[in-house]
Parts: sequence; C-alpha cells; structure tokens
Amino acid sequence: MSCKDSQYVMRQSDKNVKYKYAMDWYMSKKYLEAIPVIENIMPNFKGSDTAANLYFMLADCYYLNKEYMVAAYHFKTFRDIYPRSYKAEVAAFKIAECYKNEIPRLELEQTDNEKAINYYKAFKAEYPNSPMVELASSEIEKLNSNLERKALMAADLYFKTSNYRAAAVTYKNVLNRFPKIKSYENLYYKIGYSYFRFAEKSITSKQAERYETALNECQNFVNRFPNSKYAAELSLIQEKCRVNILISSYKNANSYYLIEDRPLYYNQSLELYEEFAPEIKILPKDLDHYKDKCYLGIIESYYFLLDGVKDKTLLTERHNIFKENYYKLIDKFNANSQELRKAEEIFAKVNQTTKL
Repeated sequence: MSCKDSQYVMRQSDKNVKYKYAMDWYMSKKYLEAIPVIENIMPNFKGSDTAANLYFMLADCYYLNKEYMVAAYHFKTFRDIYPRSYKAEVAAFKIAECYKNEIPRLELEQTDNEKAINYYKAFKAEYPNSPMVELASSEIEKLNSNLERKALMAADLYFKTSNYRAAAVTYKNVLNRFPKIKSYENLYYKIGYSYFRFAEKSITSKQAERYETALNECQNFVNRFPNSKYAAELSLIQEKCRVNILISSYKNANSYYLIEDRPLYYNQSLELYEEFAPEIKILPKDLDHYKDKCYLGIIESYYFLLDGVKDKTLLTERHNIFKENYYKLIDKFNANSQELRKAEEIFAKVNQTTKL
C-alpha cells in the first residue's frame, strides 16, 4: 500500500478500496495523500453515515495539515449539514481552534483572535454541558489577554511618542474593554498624566477646558488610589492644572473673544479663581493681582465699546453701562495696585472725552 499514491487509488473502481486507502493514510498522518481520495469518494457514499465520517475526516486532514482556513470552512459546513452528528460538537470547537491557530504576532491585525473568541463563546452557548467547555473558557481567557496586550502596545506607543491625546483615549478604551486588566492602576495614572501633557501642548484657546479634563482625571485617580505611589505626583499635577486653568481662562478672556463678550468671560475667570485659589498652596507670580486684572479687563471692555461711538443714543447707553460696571468694581481693587490706577485713568478719560 505504501507504493501507491492518491492518483493510482482514485483510478480504482471499488469505492471500498478507496475508502480503505483514505483511512490508512489518515491514520498514518499522510494527509496530502488522503485528501484527494476522500474528496473523490464522498459522492459515492452520499446519504450514509460513511459520508458524514468522510467529510469530518476531510476537514480534520486540512486541520492537521495546518491549512486552518480551509479546515474552518469544512468544519462549518460539516456542522451545518450534519447538526445531529455526534461529531458536530467537535467540529464547532475546532472552528475556534482553526482561527486560534491563524493568529499572527501581536504587532499585526488581530481579527482572527477576535473571531476565535467569538467561536469559542458560540461553542459554549451551544454545548454548555460539553467536557470541552472548560478548555474553551481557558482559551478565551488567553486570547483576551492577547487583545489586552495588543491594545496596551498601541496605547504605550502613543504615550512613548508623546501623542498624549491619543494615548489617553486609547488607555480609556483599554479600561472600558478590559475592566479586569491587571495594570489598571498604572493605566489610570497614565490617563491623568497624558491629559495634562496634552493640555500643555494645546493652543491657548483650548487649554482651559483641557486642563479641566486633566484635573478631573487626576482627581479620579486620587479618589480611586489614595495610597498609590503615583498619588503625590498627580496631586501636584492637579495644582498645576488649577493654576493653568486660571491663567488660560484669563488669556482667553483678554484676547480670544469679541470685545462685547469679554466681560462674561472675565466674570467666569473670577468665578474660577474663587473655586481654585483656596486649593492652590502657593500662588505663583502669574496669578499676582489676578482679580484686579479681571476687574480691569471688564472696565476696559466697556470702555472700548463706547470709544469712538458717534450715535448719541448708543453712546448714552454704553456710557451708562460703563459707569455702572466701574462703580460696581472700583472698590474691589487692591489699594495702590497698578490695575486700580489704570482703571481710574480710563474713568477720567471717559469723563473728559464723552460729552453727552
């Protein structure tokens, strides 16, 4: 029998002889010889249990020959054609095994990994009492671990290359997708740190809101892990965020918005100061006279709105608004501050040049 090849066997007229050769080659692990003979004789056994056995054997030959995608196709077809066969359970399990064996290294796309997980899950749902359920669960756990590592690799690459926004978002996605991941404390730390570094690199008009996001993420970490080795560092970052929120908020109010909108944003800056200043241990020089600068900004804005107006009705209206805000704010300035002197100069200029 060892001298015969598959081409010789397929020329024989006796289907039982062909069957015997196919079985012997299958058992001898000569899958390339067995495959064409099995395909040749299956139609001769159509409708019989032998046909089902042959088809399963065909799928298994491809599987054992490591042609996993062809094997997966045949195992799927076997399961669909012979759902009541006792081998349908094994076929369903081996579909998942085929995809598992096709998984490439982690640097590449992990579609087959995800498909393998889904087929293992489908197997467990369809055959909950199978002795292979425990093995399927174990494989799912391993494959999920691969996906965790893959997702972390992507996030870590963003982090290492200083693409902090992408890093923060990707770390968050990892935590949402893998809530039981072992390195979750480190990931929460990197989320807070990444949002802070992203805010630092942002344009002025976007910094305030992005520092606020970083502040919230750092607070989230400190609340979750008060005894963490990272807690002190993130607490310090929180303080920097509060300082930078105030600085960015003032800069935006002073230059980013239209003149008529600036009083609103100066007032928002003042509200933020009342919220954050008590929590800042040492106020930096950048925050010296912060409130006075905001008061002056409001007064200047109303001055710019009336300066040069020719229409008498509009001039009267804007002059009244200017005086109302000036008298409301002037007593709030620190005595002898530079901003107070400038506000008084503006008031004097308005009184001299505005003739109603």
